[in-house]
This record gives sequence, C-alpha cells and structure tokens, in this order.
Amino acid sequence: MVRNEPYRLASDVWGIGFKTADTIAQAVGIPHDSPQRVRAGIQYTLSEAAENGHCYLPEPNLLVDAAEILGVPLDLVRGCLSELAGEEGVVCHAVPNPSTEGGTIPAVYLVPF
Repeated sequence: MVRNEPYRLASDVWGIGFKTADTIAQAVGIPHDSPQRVRAGIQYTLSEAAENGHCYLPEPNLLVDAAEILGVPLDLVRGCLSELAGEEGVVCHAVPNPSTEGGTIPAVYLVPF
C-alpha cells in the first residue's frame, strides 16, 4: 500500500496526515504532479477548511487554494476535482450566492460519513 497508494495512509492510519503521506509518496517516487497526489491534496484542502469552521469551499476558492498548497497548475487541480467528484470522493453542489439575489455558486465539500 505504501508504494502504490501512499496517500491512503492519511485516511487509513491515525496520526498520519496529508503532509506525512506526501513526504512518503515523494520518497517512493510519486511525481509532484501525480493525479493521485492532487486528488489527495484537494481532500486535504477541504479538510483544513472544515477544521477552520467551513462547511464547504466555493469551487473557485478551492481550486486556487489547492493549486497553491500543492504547487501545481490550476488546470491540473480542476481536472482532478472533476475526477474526484465522479468517484464520489467529494460532493459538488450549487448553493445560494449571498452576493447575488437568487444566484448560486458551485460549492465543494467532503463526503459526509
């Protein structure tokens, strides 16, 4: 598991978070721009937002935040977010936009337990 799916450590092993799993992944040769890494980083970004009291992140904010945290291009994050939503690793849902009357914004949040 460590060689093939090091990012599962962050969800399967108590006490190992994304940053530790990322260090292990780099040590076993997982590329910096690996979709596996980016998908795990998106979930990490959402988890950090939840720890700070957010129920969701607007999709544009999530894309920028994850790209910055991971040091990868925005388009790569966008593609991996789409894959992750298709795999039901995150939920993408329109929510009311407080800035516009009757408008919505795309929101992303972690799959509830």
